[in-house]
Amino acid sequence: MTIYSCASGARPIERKTVVFQRANDFSDRSASEYGSQSPKSIASMSPLSEKETARTLLGLLEAGILEEAGPMQESANEPSGPTKRSPEESVPPPPGPSQPLEVAVDAQASAKREVENLYQQCQGQDHWQVLEVERGASKEEMTAAFRRKTSLYHPDRYHHIRDRDFQEKLSHLFHRIREAYETLSTEENAKGYDQLTRKERQYEKQNKKWSAPPKEETKEPRPARSEKEGKALFAQAKNSYLRGDYWMTIQLCQQAIEIVSDDAGLYHLLAMAQEENPKWRKDAERNLQIAIKLDPWKPEYLVSLGKLYRAGGLHSRAEKVFEQVRVLDPSFPIPE
Repeated sequence: MTIYSCASGARPIERKTVVFQRANDFSDRSASEYGSQSPKSIASMSPLSEKETARTLLGLLEAGILEEAGPMQESANEPSGPTKRSPEESVPPPPGPSQPLEVAVDAQASAKREVENLYQQCQGQDHWQVLEVERGASKEEMTAAFRRKTSLYHPDRYHHIRDRDFQEKLSHLFHRIREAYETLSTEENAKGYDQLTRKERQYEKQNKKWSAPPKEETKEPRPARSEKEGKALFAQAKNSYLRGDYWMTIQLCQQAIEIVSDDAGLYHLLAMAQEENPKWRKDAERNLQIAIKLDPWKPEYLVSLGKLYRAGGLHSRAEKVFEQVRVLDPSFPIPE
């Protein structure tokens, strides 16, 4: 039998207790006066509904005020609630439908494990895998999958779990589900994304060979022709990005960076194109950080990094970046 106990907080006591009185009065009394209470006993005494009582207990658990004690027998001195219990109810049965409070606590731990696992999995998944549909699935199939997934992982469903890390990972997961559906359900977006995913093997192969860290110092002056060629490639890359050809943008940016490796704008544009494929967003983050290092006075680079974090559900990290923008340029617009 699961027993919950809670520190009274008013004065030190040897044993932690939960005091739920008939009028919802939390008194400063010792364990000898009340003793620990089972969830079912608390529910029977609480003037709140069973659902509200469960939320209250979960909130106390999250805050560290309430804690779960080990199995023990019901105390004979346990205060009786407003409703009388029959002899067969004197000891609560094992967790099940008749004990929703205990089930709710178990469900909370289960939800945390599930979201953690899905968060890790989605880092390497494409949009079809996130929605759990086959490549080439119909609009109806994708819509059904989207509704099912959002009903399971909507942040509102887990608002009672006040764990910041859990909430950020849940937000990231929900964003990936929504992004997957919005991309695949639109023919034009789906076509562009499909082209990117078909280049993943080539992208990984190129990334092993391609490495262009920014040069802090230029020992030898670059030939004028190379400088001009790099700028031309940069201009072509911008046009490709505007056309929505993100793969060509990546190719052109990488070629240009091999010639002009200290241009922050090139890294920024490369990151914007890489961001279109969730599997490449770690690379996008790295290139944005390089752009910021090369030109720390450009607030738009910081904003792009903050938006990348926000899109991934990393709201606290995004807010830290946006705070840097406010310090750097208070007038620069920050997306809501």
